[in-house]
Amino acid sequence: MAMKVGVMVPMADGDGDGPAIPTWPAIRSFGRRAEALGFDSLWVADHLMPHLDATGGVGGIHEAWTLLTALAASTERVELGTLVLAVPFRDPALLAKMAVAMDEVSGGRLILGIGCGNTQSETVAFGLPWRGRVARFEEALRIIVPLLVAAKGPRMLRLTARFADAWNTAWYRAPDERFAKRMADLDTALATEDRAPESIARTAGMSVDGQAAAEIAAAFSLFEERGIGHVIVGLEPPRTEAALDRLAEGLDAYRASRTLVASAPATGSSS
Repeated sequence: MAMKVGVMVPMADGDGDGPAIPTWPAIRSFGRRAEALGFDSLWVADHLMPHLDATGGVGGIHEAWTLLTALAASTERVELGTLVLAVPFRDPALLAKMAVAMDEVSGGRLILGIGCGNTQSETVAFGLPWRGRVARFEEALRIIVPLLVAAKGPRMLRLTARFADAWNTAWYRAPDERFAKRMADLDTALATEDRAPESIARTAGMSVDGQAAAEIAAAFSLFEERGIGHVIVGLEPPRTEAALDRLAEGLDAYRASRTLVASAPATGSSS
């Protein structure tokens, strides 16, 4: 099966052409353009008050689930994923019910990605509990199936190996030593849980910040060669339709090279 390629949508201050938070019409247009260009999926991040490196302050960001619901009603083919929902933000049982409704609205296109949360400041600022979040994450895993999990620590990887259908590691320009270690760590966790390496789908977040189409295509090929089934691209802002068009050039080059390899005649001696 061909590796899928998706893209993160613009949703926070600084993601678009200017410093303001992207408007819904701009996000909707981005999503529809991605679908028309042949991308396989659209993804949202889950933050409540992201930190803006450019200003050193707290910025604005759209709420992930609301945005994903709107994208479900505005697109037809692309899968719709969360990379990833922070379990501390929502009660696990409620999230499970939300996911069922979203899967219905999207026509079965939802990829539910969850994590234990990685930003204490925003969690506490909204009056949500931070301590014990991994334990609550394990509770969520027992309630919600199937799902994708973003994890890298030993305990989180063990839970991933025990419960998840898919796993995510991020962010990379291309597979590197850190990527190789993360893959090996997952294999170790799977072995500990007596689970076959091929029994879990592997996804990766890829950073694109100006690479040429050929470099992007080469990175896609390397991810596929190393066992990744779905790459999610995070475009360095501005995440505009023009940037999406440039990314599509790399996607087209990757798919063209893959087609050439698949159609190449087999070599060998004849009798």
